[in-house]
Amino acid sequence: MATLAALLAPLLVQGSQPQSPDIRIRPTPDPVHLFVAQELDTKMKSGAVEFQIDIDLEWDLELRFREPRADGRLGLDVRFEHTGGVITSSLGGRTEFDSEDGKDDYPGLFNAKIKQLKMLAGRTLTVALTPLGRVEEIRGYADIYRGTPLEEELRRGGELLTDESFRDDIQSLFALLPEPSESSPSRWEAAYPVTVFEDVVTFQPRFQLVESGTEMARWSFVTTTEDGDAAQAVGDSAPRGFVSGADVKSASLRGESVVALRDGLPLRHTIEMTLEIGMKNPFGGPNLPGVVKQHVEVRRTEQASGDKPPAGGGSVEPGGGR
Repeated sequence: MATLAALLAPLLVQGSQPQSPDIRIRPTPDPVHLFVAQELDTKMKSGAVEFQIDIDLEWDLELRFREPRADGRLGLDVRFEHTGGVITSSLGGRTEFDSEDGKDDYPGLFNAKIKQLKMLAGRTLTVALTPLGRVEEIRGYADIYRGTPLEEELRRGGELLTDESFRDDIQSLFALLPEPSESSPSRWEAAYPVTVFEDVVTFQPRFQLVESGTEMARWSFVTTTEDGDAAQAVGDSAPRGFVSGADVKSASLRGESVVALRDGLPLRHTIEMTLEIGMKNPFGGPNLPGVVKQHVEVRRTEQASGDKPPAGGGSVEPGGGR
């Protein structure tokens, strides 16, 4: 006769390991509104002098699904209803901007960059993605700037202004959904490529299902370097250069996703990426050490465009803690 412990064992195991549901992105008849806060902080050091640029952006977006595609991918329109933010530099001071502020020019070094960001407001990009949340195609970004007086100035400043160059920004709106697996129902890995200029850093984060209910699922993901070896974090396709003549010393990626089971779209989604780099010294000599940190937070909101959702969330620690 089976013991009570033997009978309860499967239930105890199941209770301690949440089972990954079969989640797919499914088209919704109504538009979905997202609020996006993105922070990009860059620090470079040359001798005793440290240079810092902080770019904080806010977007209000509307997502509308298109008719089903014959190739199985999902088509949707991503409309930028509002853009705003702050750029702070150790050389150029602090400049705020908003797509509704009515200004044509801004003081300081980032006039062209701010104009570029403001031109997104009111524009719509066409996106194709897989049911598992991978963005495979973007159209319409390059068209925003093509033929404008700003295009040449931005290109001189190093902006690529291609549809592909904006893929990561759109990818960050969607959680990477788990592949069903009988052998590991609560843990999985998935490649997460990030384009840095013309190089691609491919992270291999480890995903851990934290919570799964009848309406939502929550998981954390993390990948870190070991002993300063960037290849431990980014896999075999680590780039030879961050920019020309530069390299990645270490890299990490972490975050947390909370998605609605009814449509596979995020209720809340955070990504934190840190790159320690050696930037080519324009005056010769050793590479200049630097750190690039990016934090992205996406929240679904039913509020009207321009309304900010209540503060909350916070940093995500490895393993899903706060």
